[in-house]
Formats: sequence, C-alpha cells, structure tokens
Amino acid sequence: MTTIRSIASGGVQFDFQNGKTLSIMFSASNYGTNHHKGLGAMLKPTDMEARSVEVGIFDRNENGTIDDWYDYETLEIAADLSRDVAGWIPVDEALALIPKVRSMK
Repeated sequence: MTTIRSIASGGVQFDFQNGKTLSIMFSASNYGTNHHKGLGAMLKPTDMEARSVEVGIFDRNENGTIDDWYDYETLEIAADLSRDVAGWIPVDEALALIPKVRSMK
C-alpha cells in the first residue's frame, strides 16, 4: 500500500509498496523556489508554494534509517552521495517521478 506523509518543515514523502520513498521538499532549507528565504526560516503555511523543489529517492531499513539513496535521473543507487538529492526540479518533473519510483525494483 502506498502512503503519503506531510513533512511539517515543508514537503511530502510517498512510501511505496516496493520499499522506496520519494521525498518532495520545498521549504527554505531545501534546494528549490523557497531556498532564497534563508536556512532556518519559518514559513507560514500560506507561504508554502513552489515552482521548483528538492527531490530524494531512498530505501529505509527496518529501523527506519536510510539504507540507499538513488540518483533521481537514472534511478540507480547513487554511487556519489552528492547525488542523494536533486534541487530546483520543476514540480511537474517531480510529480512525474511518482509512477517511476512506484515501479522500481
């Protein structure tokens, strides 16, 4: 079963039946539209709008910690941890990842 989780700092995460999580974040501490508002900025819910977002794809183990990060372009395990998240991704492109991540093996 797929679940969706709201992240209080600004974003959502989709947990898919295959064990993968797609994270779409858009707060001031993420690489996207609101980044210029500064790290640690507290955005009001009415300010939570974005045209570009930060995405991350990962697996969690039984303890809830992240095992592997995936490169958002190739959907392969990220050999370089600088590829753990991707920033300034247009919202439509981020949403197009939902069926791709859902069908990952």
